[in-house]
Amino acid sequence: MGVRRPLARVNGRITALPAGDTIDKASVGLGNVDNTADTNKPVSVAQQTALNLKADKSALTFSKEYVIDTTYANGGAITLSHGLGVVPKFIQFQAVCVTDEGGWSAGLVADLSHEIQFAGAPSNSVGLGAAFNDVTVFVRIAAAGLYTINYGNFQAFALTPTSWRLRIRVFA
Repeated sequence: MGVRRPLARVNGRITALPAGDTIDKASVGLGNVDNTADTNKPVSVAQQTALNLKADKSALTFSKEYVIDTTYANGGAITLSHGLGVVPKFIQFQAVCVTDEGGWSAGLVADLSHEIQFAGAPSNSVGLGAAFNDVTVFVRIAAAGLYTINYGNFQAFALTPTSWRLRIRVFA
């Protein structure tokens, strides 16, 4: 009986390795398997399409900001002169709790991104609408007011205007 040599499958064929030969990554075409740089990895058409749709981060650079905490009334309107001198790039609305309500403690801040439009018929709509230009921000609070989630049970609840302030942040 002869010397036993290891068997290997190479290109779909099983063969005995010649004496002294070994199988390594390079011998089977996998030399870069453990050290391929991310820049050398292929990108699929779907991945490239998604990457092309990403927002340019440079457009989100803000050099000016105007912030105000103000009272509001359900069904009311607010007009503010922001003083930025240019049309804002972004506006953020938050509710600042001033009196404990709905599981929220005074000082906590609720994001109102979900409120930036009226929802429902005009008489029972909720949320807020906004328009702005290079001088002014116009905000209209819906008749049924603003809602967020109860901090304790995560159910929706209406904010009581006297327990909250509307924070408006304008960025340019």
